[in-house]
Amino acid sequence: MSVMTPVLDGGVRTVRRPRPTRRPAATAVVAPPRLPERAKTPAPRTPVATATVERAATVDRVAYRTYTPTLRERAWVVLAHLSGVVSSAAGPLAISRALGERSTYVREQALAAANFQLAFLAALAPTLLLGFLTFGLAALFLVPLVLAWLLTTVLAALSAAGGERYRYPVGLTILH
Repeated sequence: MSVMTPVLDGGVRTVRRPRPTRRPAATAVVAPPRLPERAKTPAPRTPVATATVERAATVDRVAYRTYTPTLRERAWVVLAHLSGVVSSAAGPLAISRALGERSTYVREQALAAANFQLAFLAALAPTLLLGFLTFGLAALFLVPLVLAWLLTTVLAALSAAGGERYRYPVGLTILH
C-alpha cells in the first residue's frame, strides 16, 4: 500500500507502508505499552474470588475478615442445598445440626437452605388447595413455582460449590 505524503520542497513523495497481516486477533501478541518510570504504580491487589467477608464481633468494635471455606465445607453446603430437593427442610436441618458447631459457614448456608425449603412449602400449600378448589385451574401456577424452586436450589448449590455465600431471593427467616 502506498501513501502520498507532502515534502518540504512542495513536491509529493510516495511512501510504501507494509501491508497489515490478516492473522486473527487471538494469535496476535501485543506487548503492553511501556510507561515512563515516574508513572509506574503498583498494581492493585485483587481479592481472591472464593473469599467471603465474614463479620467478627469484638467487644467495642466490629472487625471484618475474609474467610475462604475449605473444600469439605463447600461439599457439605452443596449437599445441604441439594438435599432440599429430596427431603425438603429435613436434609439441610440435619446437616446444620451435625456440622453447625464445627463450621459457621456450613451452619448459615444449611439454615438458609432450610428456610427457603420451608418458604417453598408455605407457597406450595395454598397453590395446591386452590388447585383442588378450582378443579385444577390454579395448578397452572404450580409449574412456574416448582421450576423457580428447582432453579433457585441449583443456583444456590453452584454458588456454594464456588465458595460463595448464597442469599435466597425469598427472605423468610423461620429458623435461626
